[in-house]
Amino acid sequence: MQKNEHFLRLRSLSVALGVTALTLGLLASVAVLRGDDFGRVNLLYSLSLFALLPSIGLVVTLLLLFLGRRSGIAALLIELPLAPKKLTSLLLTQRSGVRRQTALFSLSQSLTLSFATGNLVGFILMLLATDVSFVWRSTLLDAATLFPILDTLASPWGFWQAAQPSLEMLNQTQDFRLRGALLEGNYVGQWWQFLLAAQLCYSIVPRALLWLFANNKFNHAAQLQDSGQNPSHHLTAVTPPPESDKLAASVSVIPANAVLFDCAHTSDALLSKIEKSLRVSASVKAPESFDLKLDGISPTSKSPLVIVVRSWEPPLAELADSILEAFSAEQRQNLFIAPIDWESNQQQGDHLIQPVVAHTQEWRRFCANGLGCTHLALFEAKA
Repeated sequence: MQKNEHFLRLRSLSVALGVTALTLGLLASVAVLRGDDFGRVNLLYSLSLFALLPSIGLVVTLLLLFLGRRSGIAALLIELPLAPKKLTSLLLTQRSGVRRQTALFSLSQSLTLSFATGNLVGFILMLLATDVSFVWRSTLLDAATLFPILDTLASPWGFWQAAQPSLEMLNQTQDFRLRGALLEGNYVGQWWQFLLAAQLCYSIVPRALLWLFANNKFNHAAQLQDSGQNPSHHLTAVTPPPESDKLAASVSVIPANAVLFDCAHTSDALLSKIEKSLRVSASVKAPESFDLKLDGISPTSKSPLVIVVRSWEPPLAELADSILEAFSAEQRQNLFIAPIDWESNQQQGDHLIQPVVAHTQEWRRFCANGLGCTHLALFEAKA
């Protein structure tokens, strides 16, 4: 329950930041393409925003990814004093460094993709609404210096001839302010195809792929962390030890008159549904310390014992120690661990839902390794 709320809060905040980045990208694009009173737009500014910066940023991202550093710009964002406190809190309270790193990487790609999308939307709107004439002027640069750089940037879309730069285009659009009437109008408007191709090649397409990759990594890390596994172990272990892969038996039906220990701290309404489904004779709300008391229960009692836990929380050594201390070996043979997950709505209130398979398997390993108890699938047993 708590993990779902945490994930939803992080997602909603990411969407809000993404909308902000998209708006900033749109405004930046409009600002660069507004031009002067004669509609002349500085080509160098456009090249910087739509081609040079995205290509450099993409190279840096891929290099950091290759080196195993995936935090991205979001890691810098949370260090700023102006960073939203909710964002900082949600990211810093991730339950592992790997999960926090993948969350930062996913957020970074989301923000970058949103900004690039805003750039593209602003670019298209300005092309539709205005007659853009691209010109350039520089004290230090000339056409011969710029052409090799632009030609290299355009190599990925060599099949699109209209979007290829040329030395003649650079010469014809240089110093338009001074040579105005001598220039061919076709060239001043032709740069938009190069800029569009650059945005698609270095911003939209690769950032969309990186965003999908980042989301997949984040979901995978979250699933592994919630099941109490270490992702690095999962990747490097070729043949896991037999004991760690052993799963306890799982049942969905148990004898009536069981004694139930609520270590999941469910609501009274949900606990009542579980008691009715299992036809228990008594139920005890266990304290946070997992101190399982057996007051009134004989050590030789044959009544089934059920411990209800939150499926998404990894099994803790404290719980295992408490079980070993509270229950005899004979009682543990009649002990059932029931990992549950639930959700709430107005119609049904709190009700059980199917736990994640990885979570269920981790609890079954917990039951099998030294405890000798049985896994109880309460979702299948519910009334």
